[in-house]
Amino acid sequence: MSRPDDATVAFMERVAAARAGGVEAPTPDVRPSVPRTLPEATDRWNSLRALAEQVIAEANAVLGAGGVELVDEHGTGRVAFALRRSGREVRVVLHHMNRTAWVELEGWGLDPDAAVEPDGPNALDDVVIVLLVKKEERVLHTDHRPELGARVNAGGIDTNYLEAGAGAPVVLVHGSGPGVSAYANWRLTIPGLAPYVRVLAPDLVGFGFTERPAGITYDMATWVSHLLGFLDALGLDRVSIVGNSFGGALAIRTAVEHPDRVDRLVLMGAAGLSFPITPGLDAVWGYEPSVQNMRALLEIFAFDQALANDELAGIRYRASVEPGVQESYASMFPAPRQRCVDALATPEDQVRAIPHETLVIHGRDDRVIPVSNATRLSQLIDRSQLHVFGRCGHWTQIERADEFNELLVDFLRPRQGQA
Repeated sequence: MSRPDDATVAFMERVAAARAGGVEAPTPDVRPSVPRTLPEATDRWNSLRALAEQVIAEANAVLGAGGVELVDEHGTGRVAFALRRSGREVRVVLHHMNRTAWVELEGWGLDPDAAVEPDGPNALDDVVIVLLVKKEERVLHTDHRPELGARVNAGGIDTNYLEAGAGAPVVLVHGSGPGVSAYANWRLTIPGLAPYVRVLAPDLVGFGFTERPAGITYDMATWVSHLLGFLDALGLDRVSIVGNSFGGALAIRTAVEHPDRVDRLVLMGAAGLSFPITPGLDAVWGYEPSVQNMRALLEIFAFDQALANDELAGIRYRASVEPGVQESYASMFPAPRQRCVDALATPEDQVRAIPHETLVIHGRDDRVIPVSNATRLSQLIDRSQLHVFGRCGHWTQIERADEFNELLVDFLRPRQGQA
């Protein structure tokens, strides 16, 4: 079985020495010695188990035999194995998504931040935590996690974003569902647009894999400032914006307050006007982390209930419990949540003054943002088009991905004679 290389062993020895001397453990400067690549195999379960066994071998080289045991969870799309030390337990789970595998800590029963501090009151075995957590910011993963893209300092905020294509810049702004990220929202849209335009999809502050600065206030002023900081950091004077739900509200506010920075608008399932909060939106913003609760939200989002499956619920749930995610999310949309709807709204007289070419897209059966919002936006914005998809919920870009992409390409790509 694979064992840690000399650099890994040396690092762990420095951790032990630091702990014995009562000083802070050093920051890791080596990568895991076992490559985290998913083996080519027709049997997905065997591939996952093989990778789990590699990680177990690495952990046991530090813990000693018997420190780690494998727990099969057949049918769940994962391999779990438990680390037990001094009567305390942490479960490490191996996931599979898009032929990529990684290991993350789940189900601590302890405060995660305290658990990874060598001298923390709830610390588990320090060497194990360093081995499985600190080296890769609490996640050991393959060289490719599709939701992790480039990074840029956007107005002082370390920002994760995805980019593809070339040409006229188009910024995709995600929604506000729990576990959301640019990748989760736009994974089917980016490849559809990239042959025609330059696509940029940031994780807004408070969401996804972008920094969550301590003490930050999550409101429209913060999000508009972050979006403008993102454009400035990439040297983009003027862009088209595609906004989904909450992102649609942000696109509207940006177009009203900074019209010179916006070329064209696409508002998909957009908030941005005042309306009586729907039970669906109240449930989304009031999410409490569990796989069952996430599955229930997926059933609200999608008209096609086949999309609300256990695998997607598990992926979105795990994203919703990444370190710091739920804490920031719960602070964004506290009850009573009608005031949150109103805080995202731009006054109708200002929306009526929007001069930009605008495409409004909505699912007729949307249970989160009512289709009447789209109708009203199309009435207010003079240079607008409206497209409503029947038998479609809040996830137009997923439920009707091909048609959605065709609409966007036709609307966004430069016309003949334009730059």
